[in-house]
Amino acid sequence: MCESDIPLPNLDFDELDEFEDLSPSPKCELKANIFELTQLFGFKLISEDPLKATSSSCVYAASSNSFDEIKLQGDNDDQITSTNKFALKISKSKKRINKEFENYQKLPESPNLVKSYDIFETNNLIILQMELCLGGDIFGVRL
Repeated sequence: MCESDIPLPNLDFDELDEFEDLSPSPKCELKANIFELTQLFGFKLISEDPLKATSSSCVYAASSNSFDEIKLQGDNDDQITSTNKFALKISKSKKRINKEFENYQKLPESPNLVKSYDIFETNNLIILQMELCLGGDIFGVRL
């Protein structure tokens, strides 16, 4: 999982008030059965709700069926190790996602960057498989 020691900006409390006015992410409007789509490429959604959504894309947490699943100790047999979890960005904007993936491939490997692993496409949608980072994005951080 992605854990970063990147220093966060030192915001005054007055500046935090500006973040209070941010509206929540728009509802994901992808015209597809996300469960079937992700299963087609060997993934299982961890939750029905996206982690993040815009009008043209949604990010879901998912596990991969293609990896050896090592069960964690506990009562829940369906619990999967964290090495088997990914973020899947599902989007209508194929050109933008392909460019994002190409740009990532040009960067040197760094523990401070979210890893992008692979791309999967259908006629209308594209899926970018990424490292799942705990805590969401930097906009979700509360100091």
